[in-house]
Amino acid sequence: MPTKHAAIAKISAPRLYGVVPRGRLFESLDRGVNGRAVWIAGPPGAGKTSLVASYAEEARRDVIWY
Repeated sequence: MPTKHAAIAKISAPRLYGVVPRGRLFESLDRGVNGRAVWIAGPPGAGKTSLVASYAEEARRDVIWY
């Protein structure tokens, strides 16, 4: 029987292609990261994943992707 492995896609940051940096939202995240965590909520397809991935890349922040 084959061994099952955790889906790497669920625990690693997505690859970004052509994502436009969102300065205003990055500023909001900068204000929020003074704590230890930031909660981002929105409907499916709103760009939450792209926002966080592009912010982490641009700001060179360490993130836990789960």
